[in-house]
Amino acid sequence: MTNTKQIYDYFENKYSLGYLGLFKATAMASMFIKNRDVIPLSILCIAPSGQFKSRTTIELTNIFSNKSIIDLGSDFTIHSLIDRFDSGKKCQNKTLSINDLTLLLSSKTQRTKERLVNAMAEVLSEGIYQYGERNKSDLYFKARINIIANITKNSYVQNKKNFLDNTFIERLVPFFYSLTDEQQLAFVKNIEQKKAIAPDSKITLKGTIVNNYIEFNEAMINMSVKYQCISLSPSLPRAMEKIKAILGGLCVINGQSQITDNEIKFCSEFLPFCSDMDSRDISIIIQYKQGVSVDEICKNLGYSSNYPYKVIHKYKEKGILS
Repeated sequence: MTNTKQIYDYFENKYSLGYLGLFKATAMASMFIKNRDVIPLSILCIAPSGQFKSRTTIELTNIFSNKSIIDLGSDFTIHSLIDRFDSGKKCQNKTLSINDLTLLLSSKTQRTKERLVNAMAEVLSEGIYQYGERNKSDLYFKARINIIANITKNSYVQNKKNFLDNTFIERLVPFFYSLTDEQQLAFVKNIEQKKAIAPDSKITLKGTIVNNYIEFNEAMINMSVKYQCISLSPSLPRAMEKIKAILGGLCVINGQSQITDNEIKFCSEFLPFCSDMDSRDISIIIQYKQGVSVDEICKNLGYSSNYPYKVIHKYKEKGILS
């Protein structure tokens, strides 16, 4: 069994969040891609309160032996980061975790929020933020980083137009999800058993050059086009960057230097979560992508109507399904 499958199964069995856990693991692993043209994957997890957004990030330290995640907490400014991390030197090649972006943004004045968000956008895109005039300031943050951030759905909706609607949000891949009532009930009923689930062993991530991107160029373009249709920043070149980072991160997790059909499969199955769609739609799309017939989907999910047919048709028109 591959490491990616083990990680998926772990998060699925424990939280019913296999794809979320694997996506966060992929973001962390993408920092270990050594191809110069691949930008590490940064993600924004968007879900209702109390649905394991923070817990699944913390779990990464149980899965990987690497000490490459830095928990920023939920109350900081760009100036405090400059002081705390020696102008970014202590963050070089690290994944920065923001457990509660809702709390972070709600505790800041508008000007402070804008400065922080713009600074993080500059670091993600250019590797450096300088306070004041460029080339004249001793106050700067310089590092190669990526970000795993969590935010509630309500806060995301409230803040998107005000101060997330800039290059910061364009640099992050959104991951929308919402646990069903049945999934939450299953966790509560078996809470002690769920909490006792632990990884069999820790995985060590190593620097990797992925050497066969060109062989899967057509598949990457197709997925980029689909991602572009549902992304927060519809740009094909930027979508391609993110797809490459996802595929590379999956390769790093499996300790391999070449993409296989397994990585293409997982990457394709991530895409529906990048769109703010109904959780029922995601369940239908995932099963349809796995080759399950529409009749079987109706049986599995308890539908007696033609709702799954309508969902599949809708997302075929959007280009998400083929």
